[in-house]
Amino acid sequence: MYEVDPPSENNVPWLQRIFAFLFRTVAYAQVSENFIETIRFTILEEGAVEECCSSVVFLPGIKGSVLKTGTDTLWPPTAFSNDVEQLALDETGESVNNVYVDGVLNTFYGAPIYSPFSDFMDDFVADGTISSWLSFPYDWRFSPEKIIENGVKTAGGTVDLIAEIETLAEQSQTGQVTIVAHSMGGFLGKVIIKQLENEGKENLIDSFVMIGVPQLGTPQAVAAILHGDDEGIVSGLIVSSIKARTIAQNMPSAYNLLPSPRYFEEVVSPVITFDPDASFTEAWRDFWGLFINTYADFFSFATGAGVVRTKPPEELLRVPEVLRAEFMTSAADLHNEYDNYEFPEHIRVVQVAGWGRPTTKEIEYRESHGFQSYRTVPTREGDKTVVYPSAISSIADETYFFNVFDYNDFSDSNAQHRDLLNTSPIQTLVESIIQEEDITETSFVTNTKPLLEDLADQLIVSTHSPVILGAYDELENFTGINSAQDLSADILLITENIPGSTFLYSGDGQYIFLPKGGTYHFVYKGIGDGLTTVEIEDFVADAVTLLASYSDIPTTENTNATSTVDSVVPEEAVIEIDLDGDGETDVLITADEAELSLNELIALLKEKIQALDIKKKLKKDLLKKIERIEKKVEKKKHQNAKLLAKFEDKITKQDAKGKLDTSDAAEILELLDILEAQAEDVVLDAEVLAELREKIEGLDIKKGLKNDLLKRVKKLEDKKSLIKDLSNITKKISKEAKQGKIDDIEAQELLNLLEQIESAL
Repeated sequence: MYEVDPPSENNVPWLQRIFAFLFRTVAYAQVSENFIETIRFTILEEGAVEECCSSVVFLPGIKGSVLKTGTDTLWPPTAFSNDVEQLALDETGESVNNVYVDGVLNTFYGAPIYSPFSDFMDDFVADGTISSWLSFPYDWRFSPEKIIENGVKTAGGTVDLIAEIETLAEQSQTGQVTIVAHSMGGFLGKVIIKQLENEGKENLIDSFVMIGVPQLGTPQAVAAILHGDDEGIVSGLIVSSIKARTIAQNMPSAYNLLPSPRYFEEVVSPVITFDPDASFTEAWRDFWGLFINTYADFFSFATGAGVVRTKPPEELLRVPEVLRAEFMTSAADLHNEYDNYEFPEHIRVVQVAGWGRPTTKEIEYRESHGFQSYRTVPTREGDKTVVYPSAISSIADETYFFNVFDYNDFSDSNAQHRDLLNTSPIQTLVESIIQEEDITETSFVTNTKPLLEDLADQLIVSTHSPVILGAYDELENFTGINSAQDLSADILLITENIPGSTFLYSGDGQYIFLPKGGTYHFVYKGIGDGLTTVEIEDFVADAVTLLASYSDIPTTENTNATSTVDSVVPEEAVIEIDLDGDGETDVLITADEAELSLNELIALLKEKIQALDIKKKLKKDLLKKIERIEKKVEKKKHQNAKLLAKFEDKITKQDAKGKLDTSDAAEILELLDILEAQAEDVVLDAEVLAELREKIEGLDIKKGLKNDLLKRVKKLEDKKSLIKDLSNITKKISKEAKQGKIDDIEAQELLNLLEQIESAL
């Protein structure tokens, strides 16, 4: 309770302003009863606290505001409901239903989203640092420009955000407002500042703080809108991917999160790649190449142009959607206006990128179990949702990196994009800005990007199949999707309780990232019929290396599987399969045998023969035959090297003489370079040789020159002598086995190896 001195000559204007603000606030609250989630003010006695600090406006991210229709809460959605469908927009981008905003999202199925930050801000008002703070929830389905133009619909009426900024500034100690924006709220913040600038009112803004804002878009949004993956904004549960992808097609905000034209200028890594061995990507590769790293190519691919494709059935999530070209154009226009926006000079602009958590950087289209599919490729240079280059793209007064990995390791927590504002390092940074102080760098918040090589190694275990995946550490902490919940529900809860862990999903893939230390117990449960593939990979710095694969495991809804993975030797893990759900192990699955090189196969064959319990003379004879093959392989490699060198010289000379078209010569030389690289350790690739032969046969050149070039190809293809020697030793082993001189099982192992050697040739 504060006492106010009676009016005097000096304080009447001041009191008039305070009471005018009070009356406006009361009247406003009666009209828009639920819009202002937090608004507090402090009347200070003369000389009690020096006025220094601007009031604060907070702008949440996409899905960070509660949306309702009537008395029904649509977001966050309720399990077994049609809440998500009711959020749909029509083809013009207008809401199908009468939806209004009802405050920011403080919690999400028990997980804190903005409630800790709200408490943090309340303390500033309580101790008199600032007069008030205000959260600006908004309908996150729309573009920020539409939100500013039309206002925010609430239960009590439509709210004009620009007018609210003016009102808050009037009662601020400084007459200004500091904007703190999280995630997509940063887009809205830029539009607010630009609008104020257009009206000549930009001086109302003191500072603008962007925390984890995908200013240039982010690749995770590509997976979300094309395939229904989680955007990662409020990750912690899986909402029906089918419903999420369907409503996103007409949602401007979803398009705004896609990588912008400037993203492709700033980031070298491609957003989309195509598996060179997948048949369904052939037409895409022919048109765009092996990857997409320009906005023009991204636009044509996403909208089904270039290589025309039709919209897939809603439930076929592994096939990319066909996006609306007009919505992509509108999003590009927004980015073109604001990606290079120069803020008014007097505004202190601070941008912070989260760093160190696995984050999607690319979508790779590949086959899975014989079907068209995709997977996401991770980087550790992000906050689990936004890659760092996008979060620090503005010309700002101050740019910082928040090392989320180190912070989580130190605090035994699992901070990510959704709760950056709840962490003590970010709250300390915001406090410094509010109090108009310099930001002090710490071991977690720095103005230079951390080094990838300083990150501890991680282990990735993933499934690609109709299953749900989870893992326990040695203290029984769990990360993944708990199978105890109702798996038929539209909403599945995700848990990340293992310190330093991350759970990501895409399409039929689920990925658990874990610290490379200790032993983990993995479990998965079937949720449909099909084949399951399990992969174990190393994640060192930013490189993923496959350690072991367990392919095409038969799976039904009754299937349960467990596996113990030792971080030291993860490739030795064995998967125990309970096919019928009776609690008994029916099958043990070991890792797939890795494909061995030709030299490794020959060395293994020699080892097997050395270990045979057979007569010395027979063993010596078999080893001699193997050594003969070894010598011929080496001779063939040397011959190939000489042939290729002469071949290249021939093509170069014919090109110089004008007897070969320069573009044809370049293509042939490129194929020869591929063969030359292979010749160092294996016999030449038959497919490349066939492509070379086909290319030469199609040339419009003199017959004599064509025949000469084809003869050179034939010499490179020649493996008759090697095949003959392999055939002889195969016959020898088969004969000795029939006579009982070699054990049948051991003989079959040798014959299998010989078959693999022939395939490698």
